Order: sequence, then C-alpha cells, then structure tokens
Amino acid sequence: MTGRLGLGLSRPELLRLHELTGGNPFYLLEMGRELKGRRVPLSASQPIPVPRGLGELLAERLSRLPDATREVLVVVAATARPTVDVLEAASGDAKGTRRALEGAAAAGVVEFDASRVRFVHPLLASVCYQSAPPWRQREVHRRLADLVSEPEERARHLALTVDGADEAVACELDLAAEHAFARGATAAAAGLHEFAAELTPVRSAAQARRRRLQAATRHRLAGDRDRSAGILQELRDQVSGVERADVLFELAQARQGELSSIGRLCEEALSEAAGDAARCARILGFLSWLRVIEGELGSALIAARDALASAERTGEPRLVAPAIARVAMAETWVLDITPGLLERGVELERRLPEPLEFHASPTIALARRLICLSELDRARSLLEEAATSAGERGDEGTRGHILFHLIMLEWFAGQWDAALEHAASALELAQQLGDEQFRGMVLHGTALVDAHRGEVEVARVAAEQAAVIADAVSDAIFPIWNEAVLGHIELSLGHIDAAAERLGPLPGRLLALGWNDPADSVWPDAIEALVATGELDRAQFYLDSYEELAQRSGGPWALGAAARCRGVFAFARGESAVAFAAFERALAEHDRIPSDFERGRTLLALGSVRRRVRQRAGARTALDQARECFDAVGARLWAARASDELERISGRRPGAELTPTEGRVAHVAARGRTNKEIAAELYMSVHTVEAHLSRVYRKLNIRSRTELAQRLITLGTGP
Repeated sequence: MTGRLGLGLSRPELLRLHELTGGNPFYLLEMGRELKGRRVPLSASQPIPVPRGLGELLAERLSRLPDATREVLVVVAATARPTVDVLEAASGDAKGTRRALEGAAAAGVVEFDASRVRFVHPLLASVCYQSAPPWRQREVHRRLADLVSEPEERARHLALTVDGADEAVACELDLAAEHAFARGATAAAAGLHEFAAELTPVRSAAQARRRRLQAATRHRLAGDRDRSAGILQELRDQVSGVERADVLFELAQARQGELSSIGRLCEEALSEAAGDAARCARILGFLSWLRVIEGELGSALIAARDALASAERTGEPRLVAPAIARVAMAETWVLDITPGLLERGVELERRLPEPLEFHASPTIALARRLICLSELDRARSLLEEAATSAGERGDEGTRGHILFHLIMLEWFAGQWDAALEHAASALELAQQLGDEQFRGMVLHGTALVDAHRGEVEVARVAAEQAAVIADAVSDAIFPIWNEAVLGHIELSLGHIDAAAERLGPLPGRLLALGWNDPADSVWPDAIEALVATGELDRAQFYLDSYEELAQRSGGPWALGAAARCRGVFAFARGESAVAFAAFERALAEHDRIPSDFERGRTLLALGSVRRRVRQRAGARTALDQARECFDAVGARLWAARASDELERISGRRPGAELTPTEGRVAHVAARGRTNKEIAAELYMSVHTVEAHLSRVYRKLNIRSRTELAQRLITLGTGP
C-alpha cells in the first residue's frame, strides 16, 4: 500500500482493509486506490467503498442467484457471526433459508455447516450488503437486534435501524464501546463512540462532545493518531474551561507536530484546567516527558514532582500511580532517586482495575531503571509481559515504546538478532502509527545494533535518517545518541581522529542537559577516542565525571565500562600497574552481567597493554578471549581488531594451540556434525560456529573436515 500507492494508513485502517479483502494483494491495491481518491475519512458507520469495477464484477456474480437467495444473503452479510439458527429465526422460514443457503453454496458464494455460515470472500459480503436498498438494510438490522444478545453486535444493529438522532440508541452504543474496550478491541470501541456521537440529538451537544472526545482518546490508543487529531481539531473551538483543557491535552497526546507546539498545547491546557488537581496531575506528568525529550532534565523532574503533588491531593491511586511513574523516569535519568517511591507506584498499579499507558506505568518505569542497573532478565520479563498486555488490549502506542526498550535491552544483553527482530516490528508499527518521533527512536536503536555488528553502511544510513527526524521534531537527546552511533562506527573502523571529532563533544552535551544515566555508550566511546588522540586533559575530565556517575548508579555495566576507561587512560599516562588493576575491576563487573561485547572490549584493551609491555603469553590469552567474545555477539569489526593485535605479537603461536572454545567446536565438527548441529549442541549461533571453524582451519593449516579429523588424531586429541 505504501510502496505502490504512497498511501499511509493507520493500523486500525489496515486491519479493517485486510479483513475486508481477505489479504488478497490485488484486492488490497484496488481498495487502496479507491480510498486514496476519497478526500474525507470514513466514519465508524460507513462501510469501506468497493471500487466500481470490482463491485460490478462481484454484483454480477450475485445477480445470478434467485431473489429469495439474495434476500437471505443480505442477512448473512449484516450479521457478525451468522449461523443457520440465527438466519432461520430472522427469516421465519427454516426450509426456505436452508434452500437458499444450499443454492448459494452450490454457486460457490457461501460455505456453511452446523455452526457457521460465511461468504467465500469478505468482499462478496460487502457488495451483497451495499447492494441492498437502505430500507431493506434497516429492516434486516431491526430483526437481528431482537435476536442477538452480545452487547456490541446488538448496539450496532440498533444503530443501523434508525434514520437520524436517537439518544437511547446512542447510550446503547456507549455501553457497547465500553464492552469492546474492556475486551481489548480499542479500535472497535473508538468507532462505537463515534457512532454514538453521530446519533446524539442536537439538544445534547455536550453529550456529543464527550462521546467524540472519548472516540479520539481510543483512536489514539489504537494507533490512529490522525483520526484522533482530526476529531480533536474540530472540537477545539467548540469548548471552553475544563472541557477545553481536556481537548487540548488529548490533542497534545496525539503528538502531531513539533515538540514545542505540543508543549504549548500542554501549557494552554494547564491554564484552562484552572487548578483542577486531577487535570493538573495528568497534564504536568505528560509535560515532564516532553521536557525530557527537549533536554530540559531539571524542568522535567520539577514538572513530574508537581504532577505527583497534584495527584496526591486527589487521593486517587489511578492518578498517583502514573505521577509516580513520571517522577521515577525523570529521577532515573537525573540520578536523583527517591528511595521506595517507584516500589510504591508498582504496588498501586497492581491494584488498579485498568492498565496504564507506557509513560504512566510504574512497572515499565521500573523495567527501564532495571536496564540501567543491568538487571536485564528481570527487566525483560516485565517488558514482555507489558507488551503482551498492551497488544491484547489494542494499545499500540504502549506496545511500540516497549518494543524500543526491548531493542535497547537486547543490545545491552548482546542478543543482537533479537534486538533487530524487535526493531523490525517497531519500525512497521511506527509507520502505521504515523509517529515520526517514535520512528526516529527505533531507527536509532537499529543503527546502534548494526554499528556494533559491523554493518557500517546500514548503520550509517539509519543513524542519519534518525538524526533528520530528531532535528525535525526538536528532540534534544537523540541527536547526541545518533552522533554517538556515527562516532562508534569510526572507532570500530580504527578511524581514531574521525571518531574523536564526532564523540569528543558528546559527554559534555549530556552533562549540560543534566542527563546523568551512565549506562550509555557515549561515555566509554568518547573517552577511548580522546585518549587515543592524546587529548588526555579532556579525557580525564570526562573520566572523572563518568566514574562518579557510575558509582552513584551502582550498575555493573557502567562500573565495568568506567573501570576499563580508567585502565586505558592510566596506561596512556604511563601507569601500567594502575591500568592492570583497573582492567581487573572491569572484568569483575562484567562477570555480574551477560556482557560479551563489554568483556571483549576490556580484554582487547588488556591484551593490547600486555603486548606493549611484552607480556606476550598473557597478551595472546586476553586477545584470544576478546575475539571469542566479539564472535559470540557477531561484532566482526571488533573481532578483526583483536585479530590484528594478535598478529602484532612476535613469536608465532603453535599451530595446534586452539582456544578452549575453538577446541570444542573442532571436535564436534570432526565427528561429522553440520554447523547448525554444532550451534545447537554448544549453545551458540551458526555465525559463531563459522567464525571459530575459519580460525581452526587457519591455525591447523587445513581445508576440510576430513583433514580436521586426521589432524586432531595426529595431535593426540582425537576427533
């Protein structure tokens, strides 16, 4: 749809179109062309129009059936879950209904059994229904409304029986919308609220506005931000006071436009709220998130704490829990933690009857803090559970942001294939949501992972695209991180001057913003690049700041990276003993977490220093281990750097001296196992097996597995 037609549809629209076309690509494109030609969005009460040519073709097929059969088929098309019993009850003629269904089945139009009747293709149902005159449609829905008990289906049938406003039916639709929302059908709930607003009498204008506002909220949650914003823009000039505050705040949450314009909406909403504690709590909480993205960390924390104070005045847990989440998130970035606050928020959230959105969830705030503290397994469990819940209830915005944090979590964990799988899902969702700021976040995550894997050009393109988006939406944080990715690429390639030029200013920019989270690759990359180019004064200033932040955080990722940086810096100052002690501290921190890449970087630095002080055996051991670590995560450029360091060690390694991991791979391969079987047996990726075997063949000067088995026997280790 996007590639062929340039048609951007929201996720709910795509799902509705997919259901109607049965996923047929030809029908999808034809329907897409029809939708592209329309100038106004469809309302909830409108069927998607079938293109004229396709509609005529299907209508001609239906016209061959007897009138009595087509009458029954209109009822089938109008029913959400048609059964033979329902159709017989609706017609009052069991035998006639059965004959009609058998005739339609013989003509290849429907299929039916004892439990279900269905058209062979959804488009046939749509054309059949739309071909019936309006009076006939209303008559069918009137009969069906008396037969069905399911709230949503009954409400829709009632709504389609009236020709004009009807408050009683509108109330039924409201109840049905709540039923749909409770079962996770958020897009359906939004449509039902819109339908209710359409049927609200003119004299009940306030009620109609309430229903449209509710529809806008649920369209946003379902991922249709454009539809949400369209409704809200219409409402904006129709309301005043606290009602206007609600509309402006919801419009801000739809996030259309630059961050500065969204912030102005929040400020105006605060003014209209006139001190209402509940409204102030919600608006200030959202404003704190905006301030984070704008890089105003101090203002963000103030706004979040003001939101919590307002929420506490209401005494309502449904307001206090989200406010705690906002405070906790800001405190995580600033490193100004209130003991016990986040735990209190998690407990309050557990007791709430309804789930909270991403930024309002203390549980998700806890998961994000756990990532900073390297408690990755616990964080993963919380995020995966939250993502499942969000998907089940149709909260696509929340699911998307959770996917981004799963990308970052798996990057830290060295599970880079999993990270890229999350990234692919998140990018698809970002396009459907029409959320550019979120798309920029995901592109950054993709670039970060690909840069570490050594996919230089792919990473560079993604980082540059993310940078353009961040600039367009006035994001202050992600430009730093996107530049850091580009700097990491240069560092990986050994382009030290280019790396220092990109990375050198970045820690200072983070400090200026008040962004104090040390679980951030900006710091170690920048310090390493500055040391390598001889800028030791600036490196020392950053290193002292980084060590202080790492100590305050207590997270092993940051402590390990900071200790490695101290080792690199100390050796550059000629302090070998200090350097070796620092590397040992770093390795001890790496032992606390799954960190093959970080361990590899520390071993690479340690091996390089040992080589320079002529500790050849120790250097070779460290560098071999470093290369194994890089191979394990697929960091090919860093593995190549370790290999280059090994080549610089004078004195050739005996050909038979394989590392322990290489030895295990070699022995399994010599028994005739495939690379896939070796990977499964030794719990590693196929890529890692291939890398190990390449080095085994080179070290043993062989070219085949037959030679491998023979060489192992010769060496006395057996296949």
